[in-house]
Amino acid sequence: MISVAPGRQSVMTVSVLSHSQSGNVQVNYPDRVDGHFIWFTDAVITQVTPTNDVIFDVHETACGDL
Repeated sequence: MISVAPGRQSVMTVSVLSHSQSGNVQVNYPDRVDGHFIWFTDAVITQVTPTNDVIFDVHETACGDL
């Protein structure tokens, strides 16, 4: 149980840490296209992967403060 004194406000936050990885898109063709089987496009994709790390935090301020 959490107690908050009169005139105070409390915000609890929970977040999951994540890792990101960016890279170019690679296209593999079964037959040669302009002399190549593998092409790299100009598109960049970022993949975000959650970890098992969870962070809990409590912020307390006077009522009306952000």
